[in-house]
Amino acid sequence: MKSPPACSDLVSLRVKEMVADKMGVSTSTVNTYLDRVRIKYADAGRPAATKAALLARAIQDGLIGLVEL
Repeated sequence: MKSPPACSDLVSLRVKEMVADKMGVSTSTVNTYLDRVRIKYADAGRPAATKAALLARAIQDGLIGLVEL
C-alpha cells in the first residue's frame, strides 16, 4: 500500500501547479524544465540537486534577483 504524501510533498506539488498555471504549461512540463536545468548545471560541474540549490545557482548566475522572489 502506498503511503500518503508528506506535507512538504503537497506544498511542492502546489507550487509546481501554480508555476505551471502562470506559464500556461502542465506540471509535467515544469518537472521536465527543472530536470533539464539540473542536468545543465551538473554538466557544468555545478550540481544542484534540490530546488533550493537551483535557486542559489540562479541568483549566483544573475538569472534572478532577490526582488523577484
